[in-house]
Formats: sequence, structure tokens, C-alpha cells
Amino acid sequence: MRCSGRAVAAVLSLVVAVSPLRAQENGLAIRAARRDPIAARSAFTAAFTVTSRRADTVRMMPHIELPAQWSILTGSAPFDVAPHAAEILMLSVAVPARAAAGDYPVRVWVTTPLDPKGLMDSVIVTVPVRRILDFGLIDKPGYVVAGSAYETRFLLRNRGNLGARVKVTARSTLGAAVVSDTTITLGPDESRVVRATVQTPVRLDAAEDDILELAATQMGDTLASPAQASARVTVVPEPDRKIEEYLRVPTQLRLRAASSDGVSPFVLFGRGAMRDGGSTQIDFLARGPTGEFSAFGERDEYRLQLSAPSWRVRLGDQLHQASTLTGLAQPGFGASADAGFGPVSLGAFGQRFRYLPEKGDETGGFLSARPIADTRLAVNFVNRAGGLLPGQVGSASAAVRRPAYSAELEVARSHSARGAGGLARSARLSGGTARASYDIGHVFADTSFAGVQRGSEHDYLTATTRVDVVSFGLSASTHRTDLTRTTGVPYGERFDLGTISATWKERLTLELGAVRRASTVQGARVDGRQRDARLRGDQELTFGTMSLELEGGRATSSDTLGSSRAFSDISLALRRGFEFGGASLWADRYSGGSVTKGSEPSVTVGGDVSMRVAATTEATLLAFATRLQNLTGEWHSQLDAQVVHTLPNGNTVGLRARLIGGGSLPRADQSVAYLEYGVPLRLPVSRLRTPGRVRGKVVDATTGRGVSGALVRLGPQAAITDRDGRVVFGGVPGGEHRLSMSQETSFADAVFVGDPTLRVDSARAEPTTFELAIARGARVNVSVRRFNALRTTVGGPPDSLVEAGAVANATLVLAGQRDTLFRTTNDKGVATFTDIPPGTWAVAVRGDAPVFTRFDPDRVEVTLAPGETKSIAFRLVPRKREVQLIGEGEELRPSVPQPKAAVQQSVKTGKPNDRPDDKNRP
Repeated sequence: MRCSGRAVAAVLSLVVAVSPLRAQENGLAIRAARRDPIAARSAFTAAFTVTSRRADTVRMMPHIELPAQWSILTGSAPFDVAPHAAEILMLSVAVPARAAAGDYPVRVWVTTPLDPKGLMDSVIVTVPVRRILDFGLIDKPGYVVAGSAYETRFLLRNRGNLGARVKVTARSTLGAAVVSDTTITLGPDESRVVRATVQTPVRLDAAEDDILELAATQMGDTLASPAQASARVTVVPEPDRKIEEYLRVPTQLRLRAASSDGVSPFVLFGRGAMRDGGSTQIDFLARGPTGEFSAFGERDEYRLQLSAPSWRVRLGDQLHQASTLTGLAQPGFGASADAGFGPVSLGAFGQRFRYLPEKGDETGGFLSARPIADTRLAVNFVNRAGGLLPGQVGSASAAVRRPAYSAELEVARSHSARGAGGLARSARLSGGTARASYDIGHVFADTSFAGVQRGSEHDYLTATTRVDVVSFGLSASTHRTDLTRTTGVPYGERFDLGTISATWKERLTLELGAVRRASTVQGARVDGRQRDARLRGDQELTFGTMSLELEGGRATSSDTLGSSRAFSDISLALRRGFEFGGASLWADRYSGGSVTKGSEPSVTVGGDVSMRVAATTEATLLAFATRLQNLTGEWHSQLDAQVVHTLPNGNTVGLRARLIGGGSLPRADQSVAYLEYGVPLRLPVSRLRTPGRVRGKVVDATTGRGVSGALVRLGPQAAITDRDGRVVFGGVPGGEHRLSMSQETSFADAVFVGDPTLRVDSARAEPTTFELAIARGARVNVSVRRFNALRTTVGGPPDSLVEAGAVANATLVLAGQRDTLFRTTNDKGVATFTDIPPGTWAVAVRGDAPVFTRFDPDRVEVTLAPGETKSIAFRLVPRKREVQLIGEGEELRPSVPQPKAAVQQSVKTGKPNDRPDDKNRP
């Protein structure tokens, strides 16, 4: 019986007080060896000292009082205590596994024949808390057809000694898994059957194994590892699946119905191989046009690319350019092609800049060579007509790429329609080791250069290094631009930036920086300087991850008559991940006055949530609001929401919406939503030449009709026959394979008629075909009995046979055109051949008969029909011996008679048991 801590203390006090009094009365005493609680998981042992001050030997009889279902292992047997001596009573007790955690008293009484009341002492046994879960598979299907659901059963058992509240989760590698009970309450040693259902995907190309994993976690116990169980189920393609004749490119088509013309009405894109077994790839995209305002930043785009290791062709909206200095770094609509011939490569392109307001056309090309490994030399040329920067640009470039560093250099010269020439150059050096890295660059172009770098000079340096857990960084850049030629008025800008940083354990970063920005327009100069410090850090908390960024500094600007102003920017973000997604919240307060961030103070708050619901639905939500802390106090807000649900057929349905508050957008563009329907397509591009494709048909050998719903295995593949008995396989490795059928078909005892082996030629592009007939297996029962000769007349020779018992361990052979089967008779002389294909078979006893005996008959030929059972009996009978008297000098030998003609009528071949020397055997 279980006691509370206060009751146990009272019992112990009473025992300690009473035991000395009893000992004084009868000269006997008992005392436990220890008073502290004894920890017990499955068993425990306690020692008690029994002393006697009597002058005679005392017979002691122990009596143990235990909680229910506890059992005594040792310590209950009577024992003797000598006069004025002591004995040790060792008590061992088994604790049941279902015993609840807690403190239990165990009392030990010792009595004598003259003192039935006896003496008592006790110990306290502590059963610790035990949390153990067992999870095991009970039942699963052998296979399932793709697109259907299958159910499995698992047994969840609480082997702990406390009640448990268990959370069960399921995961499938191929489909969507759902468990019958996600939260289960179990008592100690209680079990529950958990059912898990998996919806398998549709349109599998080949049989695949689905791994279903279940995990059971005790809620509230964060230290214990979850109990896991799994099941492997083969998912076979649908019976109506056909062998793919064409190589298909995975493609996505998305159709949209929107509330505004600011959304593209359709998107079509895909990528894949062009030829079966080839290296040519195709990549394409088509996106419909939007109105003047694009709500989600999309624009109409149409492009196609074919690429191989040695050549590439691109059409449509692409970034066509020969080099950095000759290109405009803007996508254009056109065509380009480039190819490599060993160490030499060349290419050409033509395009129109339809996205630029000034439009313009451009043609160009390049020629490059690799005289040595890791080195490239090239000449590039473009001609632009119309647009913002018309003219011709030519350049020469060189590049070296080594494992420790890379260097690039390019020099360009341009000629415009006005006859003005320009010069540009660029250089870059980068590299690093395991502890340090660097990147140095320089770009310059004069004011006459016909390129986007016109009138600018940009130099930069970045470097990082790591020392133990601290990494240091340095970054410096200067940018100068002369826009006089572009704007028509004297206009120059300069921007200098420098920072140094230190990061500790990739969690805390301190950064110091300085910025200078200056603009000169028609002699008027605007100058700004800034020095700042920034601290960024990430910290893991119990509820998530917190990120904090603090920035502060002082800025001086000529706009404020040279006065300086302190500024600050504080941002805080909290992120938390959960089982089906994650969420975050952030806030930012900017005081205004920074040279790089503007003069307007602002406060921004926002958050986002992303989650997956029921493994088929994904939802995201992003929202933020910004308030400008100026005289107007203007608010700007934006909310983006998207929900995408995957249908059972693989198609998707999605809803996306954006709500914008504040700003100058028209009302029709502030709230935009669209409904999208996505269809996965597989566009055919070329005929398949992949080997390992097999077509076959399974028919009933009796009727000739196709057998539907039969699971056929061929090598590593498995498939289901359709209603006409046809089956297809893909990806079967080359070699010889044996066809087999599952026992879960309508032919539970089906056997093959004919040869079930199939050879797949790995070099053959056309599918391999087969036709397989099945029938119900036949059965042959064979008995082998021994017979002895019997004399029925007085004084005459033996003339009859009498059965003498069974012949055990005789080896029987069943031989046909395709197989040879062996069986051994049991102690009753019987052997059975089962699952035999219909046809003609020969049965014989293998091996020699004992001396002076033979098997009758020695061979039997049978013709079996589907499902037929036949019985055959063999007799082991004595041989007849003939005696012949011969003349002097000759020996007396036995003569072996030949079997009668009636016995040989079923014999097809020679006697397998006769030996050539039988006639000469004595």
C-alpha cells in the first residue's frame, strides 16, 4: 500500500519507539541496516540485523508486508539465532514494472513459536519516475496502387510508471500522412492502437517505396527522446499507366484572374533536357503583360534558351552583352549565340532595348581564347544605334582564375556618331585563404565614353580575416561621377564610404563607419559628412530568437549651415519557428538626420507569418506600417497575403492579395488581388531512347484472357496489370530478370506456364516485350512403401508381396521441360509437390535401391491440368534371383531378370536406377 511522506514518517517514529521496548521484554531485537530511502527500479535488497540476548537458540520466522503485486525473491525462510548472537536477514523484493512512482513502506516482522506477536522494523523504498514509450508496427499492406490511400496500424504502449499524455506525429516520404489520434492519454502499462493513413501521389513513373515514420513524444517531457516506428510500403504505378514515348520537360502553367490590370494574366515556365541521354538543356519563360502599373513588380517577358557544354543559343528578353564595359547591363529583346571550339570561343548577338524609354538597338560579338589553363583573352565589339548612348565600343580583356586568386582586366575605347572618342578601363583582384579574403576593384570611364560608366570612377576595397572566434572586416570605397555631358549642365557627385567591423562568434557585430557625400551643380556645392557606430546581435531565447541593431552617430551637412546633428536608428526583431512554419515581429525607430538614410524621422512596425496546413496548404502573411514623424505625420502601410493549396491531382489553387495604404497610388492600384490556378505540365520535346523499358501481357493459360489487377515484379520494378492484363515497366536495368507475381492477386496459387525469364538489352532503345500465361498450380502426392516376399504354399517358393512399412528419407525427382524439383519423403513415406505448372512431368526415385531390391515402377510420366491433383505410388520390392549350375572352373553368379513388359509401359527413358555392373554383382 502506498503511503504519503507524512504517514511514512509517523510509522517510522512508532517503529523506532516500540522496537526497543519489545526487545527489553523478550531479549530479541530487529533493526534495518539503513534508514534512508532505498531506490528501486525492478528489484531491491534490504538488510535487517536480528539480535538475541537469550541463553538458548531461538527459531525466527520472517513475515514481510509488501505493497500489492510486489513479490519476495529471498528472505522469507525461517532461520535460527544462536544465544547472545546476531544474524543478518537479507530481503530481496521484485518491484512490478507498473508500480507508480513514489515512496512505499516495506515492513518485516520476525516471530518465534513462543511469541506470535514478534518484532517489526521497516524500510522506505522509493520507486523513481520512469517514462518509457514503446512504438511498434502491427499491420501494413504489402503494396498499394499510386493515387489511393493505405492504412497501417501501430501499437503504442506506455511502459512507464506514470500516466502519459502523448503527441503522435506522422511523416511520409511520398504522400500525405494522417494519424487517427494526434493526442493520446495512457495510464501506466496501458497500450493503444494508432492508425495512420497515407494518401499516395498519382502518376508515378516507376514503383517506389514509401517510408511512413511515426513519432510519439510525451508532452511536458522535453528531455526524453521520442519513440519512433516506421513502415515500408511499395507504391506501384496505376494500371492504366503507359510507357512514356517522349522525353518531356517539366513545365508550370499559371492562369490568373485579377481585380486589376496590374497583374500578369498568365505565366508559363519550364526547364529540362532536350534529348534523351543528351546534354542539351532547354529553359523558357513566358509572362503576360500588365497595365501601366505592376502591382507585384512583374512585367511581360518572353525568353528561350538552348544550351550545351560547348554552345548556347538565347532568344527573347535576355541580358545580351559581350563584356562589362561594352554592355549596358540592361536586358533587351533579341538573339544571341556563342560556341566553343577547343580553346577558342566566339559569339554574336543583336537586340532592342524595349524596356528603356529611349529604346535603341545593339549588335555585337566577341572572340576569346584560352592559351593556357585558367587564362582567358578576349576582344569584344558592340554597335549601338539610337537610344541614350549610341556609338561603337570595342574592348580587350584578360582574366586569370587560380584556386588562390583571380584577376580581371579590361580596356575599352568608344567612338560616337559625333566623332568623339572615349576611353574606359576596369580591373579587379580577389582571393583568399581559409582565414582571410580580399577584393580590390577599379573602374574608370571618361566623359566621352559611350557606355553606362561614362564620366565615373569607382574604387573599392573589402577585406576580412578571422582570429579564433573573432572575425574582422574592412571596407572602403570612393565613387566620383561627372554628369555634365549627360545633363547638359556642370554636375558632379562624389561619395566616399569606409567601415571597420569586428564579429564575435557570428552573433555580435560592432561596426564603425564614416561617410562623405558631395554634389556640385553649376558651382553650387552641397556637402555632407557622417560618422557612425552600429551594433548588431542575435540571441537565442526560450520563446525564439531576438535580433537587435543599434546605430548612432553624428552628421554634418551644408544644408544646415554646417551644424552637426546626432541621429539614431534602433531596430528590434523577434523570430520563432514552430512545427508547421514560423513567425516574426519587428520594429524600427529612426530619428532622422543621417546622410545615407535621409532627414525624415520615422517609426516602422511589422510582422510576418508562414505556415503549412495539413501538408497540402501553405499560407504567408506580411504586414508593415511606417509613420513619418514630420509635420504631416503621414502613414504608409502594406499588407501581403498568399494562400496556396495543392489538389489531389497535383494542380494548385492560390490566392494573393496586396493592400497599400497612404502614398499617391490610385485607389484601384492600392488594393489588388488575384486568383491563380497552377497546372503542372510535361511538354514533349523528343522521342525517348532510354533503355530498360518493358511492355508485357499476363493472360490466363486456360481462357487466354488478360488477368487484371495482378502485381508483377520484374527486377527492381513492380507494376499492376490493367483490365486487359497489360503491364509496363520503366528503368529496368539490363540483364536477365525473372518475372514473379504477388500472392495478393486473384490467382492465389498461380504458376507460370512457359519460361518466366526475360532478358533486357541495355543497348536497345525500343521497349522489350513479353507475354506470360498463368494457371492454377497442380499438385502431385507421392508415396513410397516397402514390400517383402511372402510364401503362401507349403514347401513352395515365395509367390506374394506383403507391405512392410513406409520408406522414409527417399529422394523424389519431378522433372519437366523447364524445372526439376526435389522432395524427400517423411516418416510416413509421403512427399507432396505443390504449385506445379500444368504440363507433362516425369516422377522418379533418385538414387540406388538397397541390394536385391528395386523400385516398381522406376519412373512415372504424368500430364497435369490446371488445379489438378494426382497421386503416385512407388513400391520397393525384392529382386528375383535366378540360380544357374555351371561346369567345373566356373563361378555361380546371380542373374538379374528384366522387368516384365507390363511394368515398363509407363517408362519413357532408360532406367535411372540400374547400373551397368548389376548383372555382375554377387
